[in-house]
Amino acid sequence: MQNKEKLLFFMLIGVVTLWGLNVVMVKYLATFPPLYVAAIRMTVAGVCLAPIIYK
Repeated sequence: MQNKEKLLFFMLIGVVTLWGLNVVMVKYLATFPPLYVAAIRMTVAGVCLAPIIYK
């Protein structure tokens, strides 16, 4: 495989993994207040998207 195909493959694996972890995290985070969970989600999303925006 070429480098771009490998990158695409690993990105797809990452998306499927995060999607699968979503079910587990919803069960775990259901014990916290919704505003706390929303604040964590927005912070993580901001940290993950900041390098893309910077580039």
